[in-house]
Amino acid sequence: MWFFPRNNKYFALVIKLFFVIEGGNLTTEFTLPLQFLAIFLATKIFSKHESYYKYWLFIGFLGGLVFFTKQTAIGIWIAIMLFLAINEKNKILKNYYSK
Repeated sequence: MWFFPRNNKYFALVIKLFFVIEGGNLTTEFTLPLQFLAIFLATKIFSKHESYYKYWLFIGFLGGLVFFTKQTAIGIWIAIMLFLAINEKNKILKNYYSK
């Protein structure tokens, strides 16, 4: 699939987290893989400096799933949007003052 990395070190990290939390059957456990996937996709977008609409759509879909699973776990998506807003503001200011 297009959203999994070629090397499996990120996937291994997510699988390892299930054993660290000791299988408590908490909703936080169910949202952790979705959070890691959102972080991975966001870093992939920001590192290439291109806008991939399918990645943004998938990040939003993951955010919706996490919000309906556990409302307090959407901090990752808030951080991604704040970073995006600050980054865009800096680009606008940089273009304005460079003229």
